[in-house]
Amino acid sequence: MEKLKVLTANRIHTMDQGRPHANAVAVAEGRIVSVGTLESLQPWLRRIPHEIDDTFKNRIILPGFIDPHT
Repeated sequence: MEKLKVLTANRIHTMDQGRPHANAVAVAEGRIVSVGTLESLQPWLRRIPHEIDDTFKNRIILPGFIDPHT
């Protein structure tokens, strides 16, 4: 697996009713592999080389609403 990129934000809307908000998302090879807090991502971060990108630290991240059927 390539280096993880962890994006942090003020809030991330996950669209998951069980965990509607988060503040960190881990991405590897163009795919989301985990969403939560930096603390909850520690099992990933301890095992895999990573970089933390705080570009969105004062922002809200929303899912991309893309219709792949058009």
